[in-house]
Amino acid sequence: MKRLFLSTLICLVTFALVGSVQYEAGYELVSKKRTTPAVLYFYKNDLIRLLDSRVFLFDRLDYGKASARASDLYPIEKGDKIRLLESLRNGEIFKVQLLTNNKKGKYYYFIETKSLKHFSLVQTEISINK
Repeated sequence: MKRLFLSTLICLVTFALVGSVQYEAGYELVSKKRTTPAVLYFYKNDLIRLLDSRVFLFDRLDYGKASARASDLYPIEKGDKIRLLESLRNGEIFKVQLLTNNKKGKYYYFIETKSLKHFSLVQTEISINK
């Protein structure tokens, strides 16, 4: 019984370690699902306020509006490509560039790192200019 439990535990830990992807600047990702809960934020402060309200459980009356306006969000659609530009706040947030269907005319957006699991990695060459 102990061996079965130990082998199951080892398999679960190995799966958890292998399943996590480390995202870096320069990666290109594409959304292949028709509907996804991932959204791009126009303003970094809207996303930071949302993350802080989740962590610290501020009262909405004391902290202010914890969610962004609907007009300040870009919902990801099927086929949208993004490029990761910069990691912010110790990897919690990424500054991204929307490569396809730039409707609003803004060049940079912000996305929560947890939302990147809804994207697939596109094979690209990463070049680092110094």
